[in-house]
Formats: sequence, structure tokens, C-alpha cells
Amino acid sequence: MIYNYYILVTTKGSITIKKLVIRLVAVIICVLTCTLCGFAASAQQDEVLKEDTISNLTHTPNDVQINFDMLTSLGKEESLVDEGAFRVSVTDADASSVTLSWSCERIVFGYTICRFNAIQQKWEPYFTTTETSHRFTNLLPGTTYQYGFINSNTGELLGFKDFTTGMNDPDIKIKKTHSDAVDLEISNAHKGSKVHIYRKEKGGDMYEKIAEVDYTKTAYTDKTVDDAKTYYYKARAAVYHRNASGRKKLCYSGFSNVERTTTLEKMGLPDVSGEIKTFAYYTAVTAKSTPQYRLLNSKECYTDKKTGVRMVDGCYCVAMGSYYGSTIGTKYRITFDTGKEINVILCDQKADIHTNSTHQYAAAKDVLEFYCEKAMIPHIIHTYGNYNNIDIFHGAITKIEKYVDENYVKPEKLELDVKPETTTKKSETKAKKKSEKAKKDSKSKKDKKEKVETTTKARKKKKSETTTKKKKVETTTKADEKEKTETTTKAETTKNDSIQTD
Repeated sequence: MIYNYYILVTTKGSITIKKLVIRLVAVIICVLTCTLCGFAASAQQDEVLKEDTISNLTHTPNDVQINFDMLTSLGKEESLVDEGAFRVSVTDADASSVTLSWSCERIVFGYTICRFNAIQQKWEPYFTTTETSHRFTNLLPGTTYQYGFINSNTGELLGFKDFTTGMNDPDIKIKKTHSDAVDLEISNAHKGSKVHIYRKEKGGDMYEKIAEVDYTKTAYTDKTVDDAKTYYYKARAAVYHRNASGRKKLCYSGFSNVERTTTLEKMGLPDVSGEIKTFAYYTAVTAKSTPQYRLLNSKECYTDKKTGVRMVDGCYCVAMGSYYGSTIGTKYRITFDTGKEINVILCDQKADIHTNSTHQYAAAKDVLEFYCEKAMIPHIIHTYGNYNNIDIFHGAITKIEKYVDENYVKPEKLELDVKPETTTKKSETKAKKKSEKAKKDSKSKKDKKEKVETTTKARKKKKSETTTKKKKVETTTKADEKEKTETTTKAETTKNDSIQTD
């Protein structure tokens, strides 16, 4: 083959084999040199900049020659870039990161990614890569970014992509609900934004924007509500940003959580101040089948150590007139002229015959009657008989509001410490108790009889022992007297015999 090649070549240009070999070696060396240079350039291009924020885009471009003039039309409608041949997709976007993936119909061995510097209003190279996807992190929330893609080998502009990062979704919370207002708490709002607050009534079709507050505000009070109505609230942040062309663009965050609340029902005030606040012993309620007894003797009910008043779920147990309701377990908020508030729960209803014509207060002009535990009532209350003397209850009543939210525990769900007997087992239980009582009485009588008999035997034994002892003493005494008499007689006889001898 070499010979044939030599004939062909020498025929055309008279090139010797020696020259041909030299030229082939030179070509091989050039190819190897270019390949090594390409690997070095590729390794250099694959280094990704660690700084990933707009403020740090002031690095010096690398040695790769890029036609930056082609970037002047990047992002504009009149761009000549064929976007059909080069596509970029955005996935997994959030407030501080995003994933860009790209594809090209032609074969490209490397990509140079450029980003528009919004501060200096110019394009700058960002990094080079041979990959077709990259996760961009440490981005600013609610900010518009624009990226350009260049063939790193040819300097050809392939395409571009712009997007806006998401913003922090604000959080809202119902802080307090009144009959005429709802207090909202706002947090986590995006810096520099305006928080738009939306509201919807229960059964309504859509939310309506009711307010716009600065992100620095952490609270908002909705004073346009009606009493005894259910409302839903949500919010989102809005901020203006400039895009690559310098135009302002309004960007929104996602919506916050939805909060639900029901306003209290406003109740009428009586024509008395309500400063007189009486009390009753809760143990006076003895009918176990009544809701009053079930409430006051439930596991959820306890006695407040400071006031001696029975409480359920943070509410003081009270009796009120039928004007305010007759459903045991209904809760109210009472506001005094001192500015203090308490929550109460209806544990009993004042009889209409004991209240005024509107059934708002009793004869003592008391609107509230507290139900207490006798042993824990403070001494001052026993002295004056008025709970108005305790600081937390002191003052005239200025507002009475009724909770109407169905989320509260109904009295029927309260569990008693001792469960009431069922109707089907009532007679059996009664008979059983009667039988047990009879057995107990019988045993008691038997024990009493045995005790009496034992006592009688003991007394007889004691009496017998006493008699025996007495007889023994008498016998001993008689023996002693007899012996003494005999001794005396014998002595006298001996004396007489002595005298006669003399």
C-alpha cells in the first residue's frame, strides 16, 4: 500500500516517503496538542463560582473568547435566538433556589452561563459547564433573574431564560375575637413588601381584599365585622421588582394559611351596674340527672384555688338570668370598667320569679352568681358576701358577649367522676343495695349481740373473782383474829399461872 500511495503522490506532486512521514508526524503532534489544550480548557471552564448572589458578579472573565456583543439583544422580543432549537425549563423553584435544565438540538460540548447584573445593568459570565442542568442556590427571594447560554467553543448565543424567585409566604393568626372586631397577628412577611389581607364570610363565594399593611406591621384589627358571624382570613405579600429591561413588575408571594373565627354575639346590658356579685355552694345542686350537676361534677370542672370558684376550660361557673340564655355550658366574655375581662360558663339559670322583668338580674341586683366550693371561699367573701371585693372581678359590667363558635365542648360530652346509673339497671342496683344493707345490718346486730354477751361474761367473771377475793380476805381476817385471840388467851393463862406460883 505504501508503494501504491507513493506512486499516486509522486505522480501528483512528487512527494517522497520521507516528507510524507514528517508531515504525518506533525499532524499527529498537532492533534495531540489540541486535544490536551481542549481538556485543560474544559477543566478550567467546569469550575463553578462559589459566590452566587448578584452583588458578587464582578469577577474577571476567563480566557474563553465570548462574543458579548451577541448578548445585547438577550431577553428582548426582537432577539434573533432560535428558541425552538434551544430550550430552558425551570423546576423546583422557591424563595432562594431554582433548578434550570436546558437542551439543544445541535451537539454542544460546553456551555458558558451568563447572568445579567441588575446593579451595573450589564451581562457578565457566571460559570461554564458541560452539564445540562444546574441547581442555583443562595438567590434573593422575590427577585427577577435573567440567564444567558453561550456555546463555550464557538461563542454562539444559544438562548436565554428569565424568572422571578418566590417570596416568603406570610403567616397569620387569630389573636383575639370580639363581637365587633377581629385581631390578627402577622409574621414572616417578605422584607420590603406590602401584606394584602383577604377575608371571606362563611358560605361566601370568594375572598375580598380588606387591607394592605407594611411588612413591618405585626398586627391588624378588622373592625368591619358583624357579631355572631364566621369569617375566614388569609394573606399574601406583594412587592415591585425591576426586570432586565428596567420595567417595574408586581410580584406576589403564595397565600398564607387560612384562619377561621366566629365573632361573639353582643348581649344587651342591664340597667344596673352589676357590681354586686353573689355566690352559691355548688354542692347544693344534687339532682344527678340534670345538666347542672353533670357540669359542676365533671372531670373537666375544678376549683380555682385563689377565688374558690368552680371552673371549666378557663371559664368561671356562674348562674345568670334567662335573658342571656338557658343552655347549660354556654360561654360568655364579661368586660368590666376597669378594662379587665373574664370568661364565664353558664352552670345554672336564675329562676324567672327571682329576676327582674327582663330577667337580666336578681333581686340583689346581681347579674352574676358564682358557684363555689365552700371550704375554699376567701375570708373576705364570707365577710362581705360580694365577689366584687376580689380584684379580678371588681368593677361595673360594661360589655357582655356570648361565644357562638360550635367548636366548644358541649355539656353532654362532659364525663362525670361517677357515672350515673342507666335506667335498665336502676331497679337491680337498688335491690342489690337493699340486700347489701340488710346483710350489713344483720351482721351489725350479730356483732352487737356477741359484744354484749362477751361483755356480760366478762362482768360475771370479774364479779366472781371479786367475790372469791373478798371471801379469801374475810377467811384470812378471821384466821388472823382467831390466832390472835388464842395467843392472847394463852399469854393471859401463862401470866395467871406465874402469879399463882409466886
